[in-house]
Amino acid sequence: MRSVKLFFNILLVLSTLNLSSQEIEKRLIVKDSGDSLLLKTAYVNFDIAGNYCFEAQRDDKYFVITNTQKYGPFILKGGFNGGDGELTTYADSGEFNSITNKYYKNGKGTSLYGPVRMGDKNEIITSNTSNNIALSVTIGEKVYCYINSSFVCELNINDLPWWDNKWCYFSNNGDVFYWIKTSNLYHFYHNFQLVDSGNTNAIFLKERESEYNKPNDVKIPNTIYSRIECPTMDSLGKYSYFGLRNYYLYRIIKGVEQKMPLTKYGVRAKPLSISATGDYWCVYKTDDSSFIYHNEQLVAKNINSKIRLLNTEDIILNSYRANTCRLFGFSNDKTCYIIYNNAISPGIPEITEYRDDSLRFGTILCSGFNENGYWMIQKTGFKKYQLVINNMVFSLSNQICDETPRLRYILLKNCFLTNREFIFYCQLGNCFYRYKVNL
Repeated sequence: MRSVKLFFNILLVLSTLNLSSQEIEKRLIVKDSGDSLLLKTAYVNFDIAGNYCFEAQRDDKYFVITNTQKYGPFILKGGFNGGDGELTTYADSGEFNSITNKYYKNGKGTSLYGPVRMGDKNEIITSNTSNNIALSVTIGEKVYCYINSSFVCELNINDLPWWDNKWCYFSNNGDVFYWIKTSNLYHFYHNFQLVDSGNTNAIFLKERESEYNKPNDVKIPNTIYSRIECPTMDSLGKYSYFGLRNYYLYRIIKGVEQKMPLTKYGVRAKPLSISATGDYWCVYKTDDSSFIYHNEQLVAKNINSKIRLLNTEDIILNSYRANTCRLFGFSNDKTCYIIYNNAISPGIPEITEYRDDSLRFGTILCSGFNENGYWMIQKTGFKKYQLVINNMVFSLSNQICDETPRLRYILLKNCFLTNREFIFYCQLGNCFYRYKVNL
């Protein structure tokens, strides 16, 4: 037992060498003018560049305040979720369900578009982007199509581009693709320029790029597995997975079953992850103890009550759920470790459940995952936090933000990870700041 503890302590010391001393750039974005309209707003969105949009309310009137213009007062606010995004609308006259001119925006965006004439039937597409929105409005026998601030076309209702046909697609680099049907022909546009026409339509689907897809051509002669777990394939065509056969768990690497099953301590392994080349994590759990292994190397051992496995949903708070072959973790006696792409993070405080009435030690204020990896901001003390990005840990300085009920909301909505930098926004006093970490 002493040797196991010594090994784990050595691992912890080595892991903490990954702590980064990277300075965090801080820039003032906007300061409340003194009327508290910005400070009391329930909805605030920023983008990577520092543009902002505050959706505020005073008495029974609504205002939208961006870095370029103040809109309002409006008397109506509406919207809905759907079409892989969120629509928010504002109007200064008319009943909520009446045909009226309304301003509209992507619920996550910083730009307000319009006004446009809307009816009872309105469909949107955002392609899960933050600021883009395609809107189709049906009024009577006519359909009016808009992409962001641009009017695209007027169609007969029989040519309605139903939202599930994905008539429009926004890419992450700012391009827009869409099709319109007129005179029984489908016309295809790229950035509002006609590029092709034909007699069949196109369905735009935004597929999240991932090298962790189940291989489709796995064939193992004369071998039948009762269960296959964690199938993984990379862009080069290499693939691996776990197969369960006759109680035993095997690794299969590029179609070849490894000779020795994964078994120790009289039990078979529970698979946690495997790379396309066969690098793997697993846990052996007996009646009283758990043993976590990276390949054949013991990483952690403790009684069952002190080791807790964390899946993606325990780490990532937003709606996107990553493949657990890429991102998971475990807690060992109040210390947490994140495994991302089969590499382990330095030890961080155990992740604790968030409660509305308090920010406790270990609470994740925000976290997310995209094609560039994962991030989280975790509370480590009074007005002290740390930032974890792809297993790199950055200490956030004291007084970086106010601990208010709005803090977690602002962070959850306004974090951005690219392949070069991480950007987030916080409120400090009556000011809102942009923070940047270069990676």
